[in-house]
Amino acid sequence: MAALAAGAQAPSFTLTNLDGNPRSLSNLGSDDLLLLVFYHRGCATCRLIAPVLGHMSRTLQSQHAKMWGISQDPDDESAAFALEHDFKMTVLIDEPPYAVSEAYGLTNVPTLFLIDGGRRIVKSCVGFSKSDFIDFAAALAQKAGVSPPDVFADYRELPEIRPG
Repeated sequence: MAALAAGAQAPSFTLTNLDGNPRSLSNLGSDDLLLLVFYHRGCATCRLIAPVLGHMSRTLQSQHAKMWGISQDPDDESAAFALEHDFKMTVLIDEPPYAVSEAYGLTNVPTLFLIDGGRRIVKSCVGFSKSDFIDFAAALAQKAGVSPPDVFADYRELPEIRPG
């Protein structure tokens, strides 16, 4: 099964965050826009893009523009990775056998899904694509009511694309 595509209904889930509290996709408000980021600390592409994700999480979130990271690592490794890259997004843990990753059709990480308040997937990206990240940043910025930042201002050396 391939990763879910735009137009698909986002599967419902409940996962625990780093503070031990449950978070559920059903908590997404009808006016919300959510960027769901699946990653694993051992993935080279995930490590490559982590600083960009950290920047986006610090500058693009608001009451209705949200980012949630879904880590495939244990709690302690997930917390260390989030701290290392100054993630200001909710980090959830998808433990083995990775039921949420499977429900979203992941074949590799990173995989990102932009989900609207109706829980429909607006856009997805498997691996890394600068143009997709620019689109994600623009959508979150619009929802947050801010100007879209140049998310690659400090990361010009990143390739245009890189598989996960």
